[in-house]
Parts: sequence; structure tokens; C-alpha cells
Amino acid sequence: MIKSQEDLTRLVALIVTLVIVLLASILVWQYQARPLFLITLWVCLLPLCYLGYTRFKQALFTPYRNIQTQLDAIQNGETHVRSQIGFQTGVAKSLHDDVLKLAEQASRWQVDNQHHALLVNELLQSMNSPIVVINEDNRVIMGNGALSNWLGYGWHSVRLQRLDTLGFTFNEQWNLVSNNESEQLRTSQILLDGKLHTLILITDIQDALSAKQQQSWQQIVRVMSHEIKNSLTPIKSLAQTLAEFSNDDTQKQMLGVIVERSAQLHQFVANFADLEKPITLSPSTIDTQLLCLNLTTLYPSLTVSFDTESIYADKALLEQVLINLIKNAFEACDSEKTDPMVELHIKQSNTFTTITVQDNGIGLSNLDNLFVPFFTTKKEGQGIGLVWCKRVIENHNGKLNLYQTQERTVAEIRLPVLQ
Repeated sequence: MIKSQEDLTRLVALIVTLVIVLLASILVWQYQARPLFLITLWVCLLPLCYLGYTRFKQALFTPYRNIQTQLDAIQNGETHVRSQIGFQTGVAKSLHDDVLKLAEQASRWQVDNQHHALLVNELLQSMNSPIVVINEDNRVIMGNGALSNWLGYGWHSVRLQRLDTLGFTFNEQWNLVSNNESEQLRTSQILLDGKLHTLILITDIQDALSAKQQQSWQQIVRVMSHEIKNSLTPIKSLAQTLAEFSNDDTQKQMLGVIVERSAQLHQFVANFADLEKPITLSPSTIDTQLLCLNLTTLYPSLTVSFDTESIYADKALLEQVLINLIKNAFEACDSEKTDPMVELHIKQSNTFTTITVQDNGIGLSNLDNLFVPFFTTKKEGQGIGLVWCKRVIENHNGKLNLYQTQERTVAEIRLPVLQ
């Protein structure tokens, strides 16, 4: 039973060979040649027929094999491969031309996919929220810098690993094993390289609420600042004028208090208004040893440790943030303590730099309101310092957190490492 062109070719070649041998035998027999001559003729004709069959088969099937090689290359993404068939016209030439057109289309499609993948990657890298892209086998294909910060190490080290090995679980939809209520997952489908992938966005609800709360406070303060300034100016002016014309020492003293408090309130409003101004960063490579030396000069009892030679950030702003945090730590240490301790630790991984300021002081009384404007636990505080520190660190694409352990109060700064 004939199942392929090769079988048909072999059958035709066999029939042709038999016909040739038969005709040659008849002609020889008519001339009454000896049997030895007939055998010699067969021995000579059979190799010639086989050689002719081999050449014919090669000429017939080589173009198709070349076309098959071209198709295999297209299937493997090697669209630059080109084959030759040796024919100028005919069915094989027409088929070869169609395959070349297919290769050109596949090449353009491949370039478009590469541009699309680059665009998606640039978009992911510009996002501040952690994003991971997985394929149909739930293996990590793509991520962004925020994902590296969230994981604590570079996401490239877990590329092609299954997502469920990274703290995720799937039960009708993807969730986090940690069940962190402040983090939510959002999923969507995305087409990459012609295949459907799943994009997972990790959203920190607390960050979103804090940003919204900050915007609300800024709107309130903007209105209050305007009204307070408009009211303070005439009050201060009238109090100064009355003090000049008054002959009563008690009245002068009272009016002086009004003038002084008006000036202080005006300065307070001006200080908070500065928080709304954009923070311009001038990042550079900071010598960690020199930074620690400057801080220990200001605070000789400060204990420091670091495992990196440099930090990439705005030197002036980062140093001011650390001064504020260290100052708060020393103030939190009870004056009656016989062993007050404030420590500064700087550690760096492949993805971020962690700076912690720790103290064994009185602790934090209200964690939820630490970054609320005007909230303070100090008698003479204004509730602005930590708000400003948080803004500076967030402008570095970092995070500032304060938390309480059993024996320590910790202020933790996480800054992304310059890649």
C-alpha cells in the first residue's frame, strides 16, 4: 500500500528498472547471446538504474527538504534563515516563494512582539507597585524593580520558577500565603509572544490610604494657612500699635505676648507650607564611612555599623533625615536611664539599602498617627519632622517605617540600590 511520495517513487523506479532490464534481455535474446553475456548486462544495468533512481530522488525531494528546513526555522523563531531550491519555475518554486513570504511576515511579527515586550517591560519598570508576569505554566517570566524590593532580592534569580514557590497560592484566584490584609492582588491577561500571560499587581492598600490621607491634610492645611495668615497679620500689627501707645506695663506685656505668639504661629504655618513645595533631589554616591563620621560627630554616643562603602541618594537630604531620626531617638531615651542606647545600622543587598535607627527609649505611644501632620508626643513639638522625612524618602522611591519591638523602637529606611 502506497502511503507516501517516497513509496510511489520507489515503486515507479522499480517498474522502470524492470522494464529496462526486460527490454534489454529481449533484445539480447533475439541476437542469441550467451547466458553469461546476459548476466553481465544485468549486472551493469542494475547499478546504472539505481544511480539514476538516486539522482532522480535527490532532484525531486531536495527542494521540499529545503522548504521543510525553512519552516522548521520559522517555527523556532529563526526567521532570518533562507533556503534555495534550484528551480526557477514550477510547483516547487511557487511553494518556496510562499514560504519565503511567510518567513518575512513571521520576521515582522517577531519584531513587533519584541517592541511590544520592550514597551511592556518599560511600563512595568516605571510602576512603583510590585508586578509579576507568569506564563501558562505559572512560571515567572517578567517583573519590575518594585517586585525585587518586595521580595528582598532580585526577581531575575527566580525567573522561570513557579509562582507558588514565592509565597503565592492559587484557589480559583491568586492570593498571598501571608494573608497580609494591607496587600491585595489584582490580575489581568496580557499577550506576549503570541501567548496569553497573567499579570499580577500587588497593591499596598495602606500606602494608597496614606497618600490619600496626605492629600486631604494638604488641602486642609492649605486653606487653614491662608485664613490664619490673613488673620494673623492685622492682629500682630494692631497689637504692636497698641503696645506703642499704651502706658500700662501690664497691657504692654500682654500685647507683647500676642505679638510673640502671632509670630510663632506665622512661622509654624510657613514651616508646614514648605512641605507642599516639590523636593528636588540631587542624588550622588555617598561615602558611608564619611556619613557615619558626620553623624557621630554630632552625636558622640551614637553606635554605628555598616557593611557597604557607599549609598546612592541625595547627601544633604538623607543626612538631615538621619539627624531628625537620631535626635528623636535620643529624646525618647528617658533621662533617668543609666544605659541609654541609640544605634545606627546600614546594610545593603543586591536590591536595596536598609538603614535602621534603634533606641531603647520610652517607645511609641500611637503608631497610627506618627505620620499625621501636627501630631506629636513632644511638649514643644510641631508634628512636622516625621512627615517631612517620609516625603524625602518616598521621593527616593524608598520607604520609611517605624515599629516597636519588645525592647527597641526602630525607624527603618529602605532605599533602592542603583542598578
